[in-house]
Amino acid sequence: MISNEDTGAGDADGGISFTGSEVPVITDSGRTITWNLGDVSNTNDDNSVAETLTFTYTVLTLNVTGNQHNTPLNNSVEITWDTMDADGNTVTGMGGPESATDVIVVEPQIDVTKTVVVGGSGTSGDAGDSVVYTIQLTADATRPTAYEAVLYDFLSSDLDFSSGSYGITSVVDPVGGLVISDFEITSPPNNELRLVSPPIDMVPGRQITITLSGELEETVYTGQNLINDAVATWTSRTGDVNSGAEYGERTGQDGAGGLNNYVSTGSVTIDIVDPEPQKLIVTTSEAHTGTIGDPRLVIGEIIRYRLEVRLAEGTTNDLILRDNLLPGMIFINDGTAKVIFVSTSGIDIDSQDSAVPDVVSGIDDPTAFRDDSIPLVNIVPVYVLPDGNISSSLDGNNDT
Repeated sequence: MISNEDTGAGDADGGISFTGSEVPVITDSGRTITWNLGDVSNTNDDNSVAETLTFTYTVLTLNVTGNQHNTPLNNSVEITWDTMDADGNTVTGMGGPESATDVIVVEPQIDVTKTVVVGGSGTSGDAGDSVVYTIQLTADATRPTAYEAVLYDFLSSDLDFSSGSYGITSVVDPVGGLVISDFEITSPPNNELRLVSPPIDMVPGRQITITLSGELEETVYTGQNLINDAVATWTSRTGDVNSGAEYGERTGQDGAGGLNNYVSTGSVTIDIVDPEPQKLIVTTSEAHTGTIGDPRLVIGEIIRYRLEVRLAEGTTNDLILRDNLLPGMIFINDGTAKVIFVSTSGIDIDSQDSAVPDVVSGIDDPTAFRDDSIPLVNIVPVYVLPDGNISSSLDGNNDT
């Protein structure tokens, strides 16, 4: 828009007219605006007040890579006109360039953090242990509002959030007033924590804390890592304003490494207890060799080892203990390899058939199981491990 201004005693319309057009010519993909005004006439004869032409126009902050938080943006204007020199020749006059004050690009930011406590302390446990997740969303107090924020968190199917008092146990949102009913955990196996209410606007400094309580299922296995991410996305403007496009608002649709990177992730890992194998020397066949520093063996002497492996409460599939003997030793498959499964009661542990048909059979002999009423170091295996459960190959019963 172009307007004429005159605050003195001149003509009511400012005394300015022009033969060109008010409609500018747009070039350089919208980055250069040119008004061709033609011949401009000023008939106002009051010299005490200057007559002016005011140009009013609107520009858009683009969703491009160069526009990042704290980036200064500047533009300048210049004016040209034709005039006559002393010889009557047409020459071009120029004014400017003149720049406006820099504008600074600012971007909203939400930080997501997630913590976990397993079994009352720490981050490691096994089946039956309690799990408490705490998720916190915090809008940067020094940045503008983050609009249309959503939270999603796909919880592991190895966690029970539906039994008894488990589930979403607390939501604290002093600014926005969100409560437990504004969130839900969908039914297994999805187990998705999500907002039930519409997307929320995170004003500067707003903080939301969500607490979940659950329990590790019997499906967890020894050495498993349960990695869990809480993810928030948001936009730079309210409403759907050409979302993600160059001439629109910035979103989180491209992820952390993209242009539309309004996304924050809080990650945490539950470690199911590791097997922690131990190997001990029980005895050797020849008394005279003895031990000087390390145990000594003569050629042909037999040595007996003891292996101990800790198993997590849960289900450990296709459990294999592999002993890599040195080239100077060989396993003697003489029916003296024995095994015992030790648990609190002696009956809450079992060995079932392998998932690989006809390779390994489970063990159901009662003598292979016992309780832990005496220290593990004093427990002596008595059940002879069947030949079918001993092999030098994973593909079958190979005793060579």
